[in-house]
Amino acid sequence: MLAIVAAGRIADRFGVDLPLDVLFSTATTRAVAAEVDAARRARRSVPLSLAQERIWLAEQLATGPSAYHVALAFALPEAVDEDVVCRAVSQVLHRHEVFRTRLTVTDGVPTQQFDADVPVVGRFQAADRATAEALLAESASRPFDQGSGPLVRAALVNLPGGRELLLVCHHLVIDGWSWRIVIDEIAAACRNNILPTSAQSYADISWPSGAEDRVQGTEIWPPLALSGRSARPVEVTTAGDEVSFVVTDTDAVQDVARRLGTTPYVVLLAAFQLVLHHATSWLDIVVGSPFAGRAESDVRDVVGTFVTVVALRAGFAGDPTFAELVEELRLATLRAQDRQRRATGGRLPTVLFEYDTAYPELRLGDLAVAPREISTGTSKMDLSVRLVDTGPGLCGAATFRTALFDREIVEQLVQDYLAVLAEVCADSEHPTTRLSPLVHTRLVATEAGTTPGPKEAGPKEAGPDGELAATLAGIWAEVLNRPAAGIDASADFFDLGGRSLDVVRMVARVEQTLGAKVSVLSVFRNPSLAELACVVASSEKTFQ
Repeated sequence: MLAIVAAGRIADRFGVDLPLDVLFSTATTRAVAAEVDAARRARRSVPLSLAQERIWLAEQLATGPSAYHVALAFALPEAVDEDVVCRAVSQVLHRHEVFRTRLTVTDGVPTQQFDADVPVVGRFQAADRATAEALLAESASRPFDQGSGPLVRAALVNLPGGRELLLVCHHLVIDGWSWRIVIDEIAAACRNNILPTSAQSYADISWPSGAEDRVQGTEIWPPLALSGRSARPVEVTTAGDEVSFVVTDTDAVQDVARRLGTTPYVVLLAAFQLVLHHATSWLDIVVGSPFAGRAESDVRDVVGTFVTVVALRAGFAGDPTFAELVEELRLATLRAQDRQRRATGGRLPTVLFEYDTAYPELRLGDLAVAPREISTGTSKMDLSVRLVDTGPGLCGAATFRTALFDREIVEQLVQDYLAVLAEVCADSEHPTTRLSPLVHTRLVATEAGTTPGPKEAGPKEAGPDGELAATLAGIWAEVLNRPAAGIDASADFFDLGGRSLDVVRMVARVEQTLGAKVSVLSVFRNPSLAELACVVASSEKTFQ
């Protein structure tokens, strides 16, 4: 009877069914854990989570090296035994199934499997600091083979007078919260603390289904596409650069946040959107902002990527005061927090604002090592601002794609941001128009999805073929799980609830049904049924 109960609990926690004879024939919990681990690795493919879908598709649409590598380096003190650290890293990597992830793609749709070999910690010798930095940079930016896996690598670089431990993970398998778990577990393993052989698996999480994740009443606002050029280039690569800055008067930010009944994050976000408003003259400023996606207690100790990027709109019609702008964003962020794991929003963000805490120190006995991020020379977004709360102040970084912005423009944008932030902290009742003289940056803005490049549709006055439009409406209905009757020529795929990976599925169905090869990017450029019908009609294999 106890064996049956144990088997049931193993199935609930780890998602595998162990035969009773396995439980009877294994004498220790370690042996049972090994059987669970083997069963997990033999498991069939698992769909990507919503967070992974967005990352995977963003990479497919991007040109250039992946911008989704996260690399942390730790300068190990001389007193630390490097063999102990390497064993601890290996133990932690083996403990989490997500570090054995590899991807398979069938009909354009990716799934994940967990049978890749966990990497060993590579050891390298560098003649000097410059050589060591080159090794770290190369390892941080080297592409992962997603088909073979794993999506993690570790290295120890010895150099005269020091050693650097490098951990590189693809964002498909880790987020900032997970890094904190991993760093703490490495420290525990170095102290000879016994960690359980297996941790709860990322693949065992109950993700919202396609129908559940489309939150009723969710506002989907088109994101901005920004450029510092007179015209946005057609081809934009992931090559990026970064401007660092510091927000020194954090007390002023906290004071205005308290007065307005909100958090420093909302105040900092509002100031950023205010700067973009004056830099572009747009009345609706929409940026993406990441949320942890871990509101539920059952996922707080799971390593994986849960981050949800939510589109947040700031409206400037009617010349609101800064305090009114903050209140609008406060309510928007509360709504976003309520739907963290379910919010999807169809369009991929191009501008990002992030507020985070610093990565924890790796505590090795009485010693503490703060990690440093190794740059990959890329940018995930056209423009992103990240503020990290280090305690004494806020360390900021504005990361940008070099095809879109010269460094001088982003440096000016940062100065404008700091000037506006100081002014609104002094007087939050300023009408937003009065802050315009503080913003010297001028940016070209369009609605993301309309750029880069021209529309691929034919003349609008011609309209889509009726039979073709009806066929496309049927495909949309199938992919989006909704009646075709409500999908007319003006319908927008994303406004109907289409997710990023729904685009991939829809494109595959179009090719299967109509024999037309349509790119994923063309759907983002032409999201309405009428526009997409024109794209299909003008493709190499037209509808017959």
